[in-house]
Amino acid sequence: MVTTAAGPVVLYRFGVFEVDPARGELRKRGLRRGIQDKPLQVLLALLERPGDLVTRQELCARLWAPGVHVEFDESLNAAVKRLRRALGDAPEPPRFVETVPRRGYRLLVPVERVEAAPEQPASGLAAPAAPLPPPTRRPWRSVLAAAGVGLALSLAALASLGVHAPSRARAAPEPRRITLAVLPFQNLDGDAAHDYLGDGLTEELITQLGRLLPRRLGVIARTSAMRYRGSARDVQEIAADLGADYVLEGSVRSAQGRVRVAARLLEARGRTQVWSDAYDRPLLDVVQSQVDVARAVARALAVDLLPNEAAALERAGTANGEAYDAYLRGLFELRRGTASGFVAARAHFTGALEADPSCALARWGLSQVWLREAKFRLRPPEESYRRAAAEAEQAIALDARLPQAHAALAEAHHLLGDRGAAARAFARGLEGGPLPNEGRIDYAWFLHDEHRDPEALAEIGRALELDPASAEVQTVRAHLLLLAGQVDAAARQAQAAVAQDAAYPYAHYAQGLVLAEQGRRAESVAAFERAHAVGEGAPKYALRLGVAYAEAGRLDDARRMLREARAAARDRYVKPDDLECLSSRLSPAD
Repeated sequence: MVTTAAGPVVLYRFGVFEVDPARGELRKRGLRRGIQDKPLQVLLALLERPGDLVTRQELCARLWAPGVHVEFDESLNAAVKRLRRALGDAPEPPRFVETVPRRGYRLLVPVERVEAAPEQPASGLAAPAAPLPPPTRRPWRSVLAAAGVGLALSLAALASLGVHAPSRARAAPEPRRITLAVLPFQNLDGDAAHDYLGDGLTEELITQLGRLLPRRLGVIARTSAMRYRGSARDVQEIAADLGADYVLEGSVRSAQGRVRVAARLLEARGRTQVWSDAYDRPLLDVVQSQVDVARAVARALAVDLLPNEAAALERAGTANGEAYDAYLRGLFELRRGTASGFVAARAHFTGALEADPSCALARWGLSQVWLREAKFRLRPPEESYRRAAAEAEQAIALDARLPQAHAALAEAHHLLGDRGAAARAFARGLEGGPLPNEGRIDYAWFLHDEHRDPEALAEIGRALELDPASAEVQTVRAHLLLLAGQVDAAARQAQAAVAQDAAYPYAHYAQGLVLAEQGRRAESVAAFERAHAVGEGAPKYALRLGVAYAEAGRLDDARRMLREARAAARDRYVKPDDLECLSSRLSPAD
């Protein structure tokens, strides 16, 4: 893994840690941690094969040359113990390194392999890595005012964090990646009808900040951030849960046609306030408040903004306040994930387009309504997927740089069976930056269907890194691990998904599939029963439970599930193949 002077520097990133093999360094949040050579070599062996069993024999061969006589078992155990100490890990329950008794060890977390340009020190000697210093407490307005505009603005912001501008003689090292959590903006009105406003602003800040410069700034996804709505937990604890360096929190208050947005940015480790501000504007001008907050936070974090920053920040939104308000209401209803929510979302997105026909996000919202109604078996799939594709194409025509629109189009093509069109749409979406997590999930499934399981698992691993509390992402990862043949890892991930959200039926469903693969039939039936119980009568869960009953010899229960699915088919879409799959396990009379 050691690179040449001219070749790329290979780094491994997992959780809040980064390993530089060439330098022999382990860093946590950019700060170097002491680690001896043998524990580091164990870690590198695990990083090179994440999720795989690395045997004790393989590790011993790596750590000790032939002819070296040591007590291998005792020495290897000591090296692993020191590695766990460096990572803050424990044998039970393990967070990073799992012991497989008498066989070896396995790394439990997703790993990102990064190739970065090497430094070229003028002296020819390796320059020491410099951790990102803590944020300064200088008044940002005075810094920015003194800096001027254009390049001077960017350089002043970078210098204020101790990151110097590049010179002609030596290129500056790439700064480490910062992770930001945007916590749900509190609704101070006391009126639940206005919750959509705070949720919408939170979501839009996550989306826009995530698009600014992905290699420098990772933004925790909405699902994980929303868990902390109304939480009284300490910011440090929340940041530790999410693996975040910085936390943005704020509030929204609307009254008499005006909205006041207050926000502050905190450095998590020291609870230091880096920046704060408030915006008081007409309610229909709330979009401008969101843009101002996004721009100010980006400056405070010293992230290089895209060219023409105002246009880049506003491109994903709308300049029409009435349309934006309707879009936020639609987004709130869409996230409810219910039949009535989809109906309300369609009405709000349509209203947004009536107010502003150029609102690309509203078109994307309509594409999502069509996709979700089909996936929930509320509409015939083929027609719905075609409608979703048409809406996504119109969104792209309005804003070709909207990644979620490309992802929606790709998913519609994928579900319609047009692999080539799906691949092209995903590629165009990725050109504009990282996909939102819904798009990452769709892309992971597409990669699996293309028989590219390692890439599919890497993609869903990246989604999990930025959305660690998402039961959906955890469940998809469990399902993909199962399909890739990593049954034990799938079992652990499915259990984590169930523990994350016991009311999420897909988590129980995936766990049932894993248990069935392990031959644990009774436990598998129980998991499918839980999926059916919390799945609100979805035929998908009734039919799979029926198959499990039939395989367990409980034919009367299997027939009951078949009758339930046939009754649901009167007003929902039920795939004939799914009905046939269950009925074929029963007698012809059934």
